[in-house]
Amino acid sequence: MRTIRINLFVLLVALAINGCSLFDTESSKSEITATNIFVLCEGTFGAADASLWQINWDEETLNGPVYQNLTGAPLGDVAQSLTLNGNKLYIINNNSHTIEVLTLDRDIKYETTIDLPKASPREMVVLDNRGFVTCWGLSAILVIDLNNNTVTDTVFVTGMPEDIVAVGDDLYTSIILNTDWSNGNQVLKISASSLTVVDTFTVVPGPGQLLISGNDLYVAGTYYNDAWEPGAGTSRIDLTTGSVQTNDYGITPGYSGDLVKFNDQVYRALTDGVAPLLPDLSIDNNKKIGSLTGVYSVSAFDDYLLFGLTDYTAPDEVKVLDKDGEIIMEFEVGIYPGSFAVYTQ
Repeated sequence: MRTIRINLFVLLVALAINGCSLFDTESSKSEITATNIFVLCEGTFGAADASLWQINWDEETLNGPVYQNLTGAPLGDVAQSLTLNGNKLYIINNNSHTIEVLTLDRDIKYETTIDLPKASPREMVVLDNRGFVTCWGLSAILVIDLNNNTVTDTVFVTGMPEDIVAVGDDLYTSIILNTDWSNGNQVLKISASSLTVVDTFTVVPGPGQLLISGNDLYVAGTYYNDAWEPGAGTSRIDLTTGSVQTNDYGITPGYSGDLVKFNDQVYRALTDGVAPLLPDLSIDNNKKIGSLTGVYSVSAFDDYLLFGLTDYTAPDEVKVLDKDGEIIMEFEVGIYPGSFAVYTQ
């Protein structure tokens, strides 16, 4: 998951670069190892230069671009997110309107492509072997039977749904934008059994990533004013009572769009690291981890933080930090490293 760009940089930084030929790696293998960290790089809008990379955690080596090496074809145009379900890895391509399916066995294998014409898919959560996919192009959530990779239902919503999570039989999705591309400010609760919206919560504008911690649902808000200046804030929904707490930080630079659970606390991503949230949802800068530049995405794995960094040109970087903020691994990858997935055998 990454900071939402309303493609302001896309028009300025449209570099038609083929990820197959840019990068040397320490390994050209496609074997699944004990611990694998997959890194998905979005690529530039319209260039079809998205790429997938595999970090062998134990050997500290990098393999990739994985999809291009497997198929000899480009991965897609704006690879938005990764979802793991068992040994299946789903790569959601926003501007190519596809989901690429890989099987993780002894080797990584290409399985199939799910075509979603004009859907502009964003994120997916799996419940009872059904994939629920948020789609900007349809203002809807598509329901996919993952046994046969076919669309079975459509849940239409008001606005453009971004992230989606499951809590029991309920789904929660963030409406990051209205259909006129103005900032959205809602999180919807949807019954997975009836496929209907059963509740609506008003949150800080631009709700993107969702994070469940105990009985609370945290919502990262990232938005823009009419002058394209960035604003940010964080919301928390009590899933038991339905009450909503918000803290809008206002128009301010320095915030990225991710949330992570780390050290038994919820952290908000900044453009130079991460910092835990205080009870009032403000940032505890005294406990900030990292002193980086260009943080685009963050994920947590055991006692480590995974940072995707960008300077808006290829190659970009992934850095792995320990809980003390020390860099223990770093790799060059494709442009806009935006999503991570950890697969262990």
